[in-house]
Parts: sequence; structure tokens; C-alpha cells
Amino acid sequence: MPKSVLQSNWYYDEKFDDKLTPVKAYIDLEADGYDQIPTGGFYRKDGTGEKNIHNLVEFCDTHIADPRLYGFLQTFWAPTTEDNREGILKAIALVGEAKNWFDKNHKKPAKS
Repeated sequence: MPKSVLQSNWYYDEKFDDKLTPVKAYIDLEADGYDQIPTGGFYRKDGTGEKNIHNLVEFCDTHIADPRLYGFLQTFWAPTTEDNREGILKAIALVGEAKNWFDKNHKKPAKS
């Protein structure tokens, strides 16, 4: 893949162990010098997965150098309908909390 292609690896779990293949992909892409927009999700109506976006932001802030970290994306895998309002609003709040953490703590050098 040419370096001109911005990478967006998706990972939805709450556990960030760098031995897990999807998590290791962030590290591998960083090692190869790719620009990234890491992506997570909050999509479980039972409330599990709430820590995904915060853990994703914290992990990537530690492992991806600031010049190659272009931001983060999150999705709520459900239709934008009234019956999903609560989950959608929760997903928005979780992104806001992760952004606040990032704004306060980012610009750390990437681990080698």
C-alpha cells in the first residue's frame, strides 16, 4: 500500500493488548510510517463496549507519533432512528470524553 493512502484500522473491543492482531495493526502501521485515523465503535445496546473509544485513544496516543495521527472515528452500528436515540447520544458522549482526555494528554512520543 502506498504511504499516500490514509489508514483507518477498525477495532471494537475494550481490551488493548498489543499481541492481539487488530491492535498490533496500529503498531505495525506506525512502524511502517503510515498516517492513521484509528476507528472504534460503541454499538452494544446492553452497554458493553463503553470503554472502547477511550482505550483506543489512549493506546494510539501512546503508540502513534503525533504527525501521523490524524484523529479518530467512532460508529454506533444502528440506524439513526428514535428507538436508537439513547445509544447514539451515549456514543457521542463517549467520544467527547475521549476527546477531553486526548486534549489534556496527547503529544507523547510514540514508543518504538
